[in-house]
Amino acid sequence: TKSIVQIRVAVLVAIAVAFSPRVHAETIEANLEAALYIKILGFEQTIKGQAGTKVDIGVVHNGGERGSQMIRAINRLASTKNVRIHGKTLAAISVPIETLRERGKLASALYVAPDVARHAAQIASTAATNRLPSLAGSRSIVRDGIAIGVVPKGRRPGILINVRAARRAKLSFDPKL
Repeated sequence: TKSIVQIRVAVLVAIAVAFSPRVHAETIEANLEAALYIKILGFEQTIKGQAGTKVDIGVVHNGGERGSQMIRAINRLASTKNVRIHGKTLAAISVPIETLRERGKLASALYVAPDVARHAAQIASTAATNRLPSLAGSRSIVRDGIAIGVVPKGRRPGILINVRAARRAKLSFDPKL
């Protein structure tokens, strides 16, 4: 079943990239960005070793539209496509920035919405302390200490790994990534 889920996610990502001009000058369409994060997290080994049967992606936000879009996109993939990470069910949880210290610990990974970019260092610290992958859709946020970015690279999305941040959070990626 693991290989079937991986194939489903790979096919979804391939279709999304091939048939969609969803990469704009500064952002990637939320459904595509969410699918790519899920695929990337499938290559991250510390999530595999976490206790429990569920992967919660905490969306850190301050009430902006992009945070809401990401929550909907992740939950849509989880519910309609039955997408899983390392065989675990998937869900997005809302993490308002003012609740980061308490709710951040409940997540398996943290996505940084653009409206909390100025808090990137704090979010990166929380992610590192709790050994969580941190995700963002902006080069500048990744540069500010977030481990993984999915950013526009021409007309296609590109993946950025902030190696220093990934090491700080003790992340372990499969070399196939």
